[in-house]
Amino acid sequence: MKNPLISVIIPVYNTSLAIRRLLAILLTQTYENLEIICVDDGSTDDSLEQMQKMAEKDRRLKIYHQENGGASSARNLGLDHATGDYISFLDSDDLITLDYYDLMLNGLKIRKKADKSAQKSAKAKVYTEKIFPDDLKKAPAFSVCGFHYFRLNSNSQSDVFISPLPKQKSGETARAYLLRFMNEDGRLYSSVNKLYHASIIRNNHLRFDVTKDFAEDTKFVFDYLDAWLKFQGETPQKLISRIKIGPVLKPLYIYNYGTTTSTVKKSSLIWENWEKSVADFAEFASPLPAKQGKSLVHKLRRRFKVSHALAVARVNLPREKKLKYLNSFQLLSAEFIVKFRP
Repeated sequence: MKNPLISVIIPVYNTSLAIRRLLAILLTQTYENLEIICVDDGSTDDSLEQMQKMAEKDRRLKIYHQENGGASSARNLGLDHATGDYISFLDSDDLITLDYYDLMLNGLKIRKKADKSAQKSAKAKVYTEKIFPDDLKKAPAFSVCGFHYFRLNSNSQSDVFISPLPKQKSGETARAYLLRFMNEDGRLYSSVNKLYHASIIRNNHLRFDVTKDFAEDTKFVFDYLDAWLKFQGETPQKLISRIKIGPVLKPLYIYNYGTTTSTVKKSSLIWENWEKSVADFAEFASPLPAKQGKSLVHKLRRRFKVSHALAVARVNLPREKKLKYLNSFQLLSAEFIVKFRP
């Protein structure tokens, strides 16, 4: 596969200026074979008109419109129209680096072994350039990059998830590793910092859950990984032992947290929403031995308790309103942590 087509799916709602900035970056990517699918989700500003104008100048841009149904519904419409070999999701109020797709594609390649004569002379395995594997089962499940995280409320920014991936332990199944990975490192939760194999999505008719307005992207990642493990041969009787993930250890995705169109900051205040995500985690863990699965879910719930408290502490609301979501001790503790982790 020399020059695979990447379908880029972007839900758009009232982000006229931001989507123009993002599209300008997409149309000048170092990797050019893109199908850019923008789904206007019933915007009341001029987002749709601005995108249509840009689409007149570049055939790679495809613009669709629907009545307001939420980001999941818009992404699903994008999936219905995607024709690429790989799938990427972006949010319209975020940005990416100009070499984003070149580097994300590189993350899906594997090292090609040198011929036997070269290996003999070197008396060791010799690897040459990176290539796309001829057998999809040899490929990474997806490539995943780090974030440049920009908090608009506090005007603070940082690079996150650029360290090496956690190593899989000896005897640890692929499913158990993924769950431990999620407990130790947050880069797997989001749908936007990844490049997926389109065939896995199409063959399993994977879609975003339109009933969720919090962590719906995490549920999609769980569903994708579940489909990938089964594609690799996992059955209820036999869990597979290994999984590859293509790490891109650079902050390529520029995540703007706290924009006026973000629903995340509102829905993240409600603990019941986090509990629903814990339930999705527990469902993914269900094929594991009961004791192991229960332990992993317990650790995640503790992690989410902290994340929920920090989300409340960071939100731009009067303190008395924050006390609707946390008790005074929890809020005080979270506010103390936020001072050192803005």
